[in-house]
Amino acid sequence: MWTETANRLGYRLELRRVEYPEVVKVNEPVVVKSTWVNVGVAPQYGNATLTWNLLNDKDVVLDWFVKHKRNLPGEKVELLKPGIYTLAVSVGRKDGKPEIALPLEGGIDRIYPVGKIEVVNKK
Repeated sequence: MWTETANRLGYRLELRRVEYPEVVKVNEPVVVKSTWVNVGVAPQYGNATLTWNLLNDKDVVLDWFVKHKRNLPGEKVELLKPGIYTLAVSVGRKDGKPEIALPLEGGIDRIYPVGKIEVVNKK
């Protein structure tokens, strides 16, 4: 009972629904749709940003949103290679650093898996 009460005292963001394609093509846009609910009594912390991540088989976060990365002359940017990745979600700073714990299973460092996505070459 104490845990239930404590969870409602602040804000508590719950992911109710997520939609994403099972297969995506390299270098093409991807749309992830999600529905969230704050089941706590406090409003959400200001400036919190939702971030979708792709994890490789070693649970390493990959730079999926390359367009947000500033490229310097001579800097190499590694794009996604074909393969199966884990789609994961986090909430935190605008730079993508997770800061808010979510009530989802399997999280590592406040990054939570929601499913698998296969990345394939364009054809």
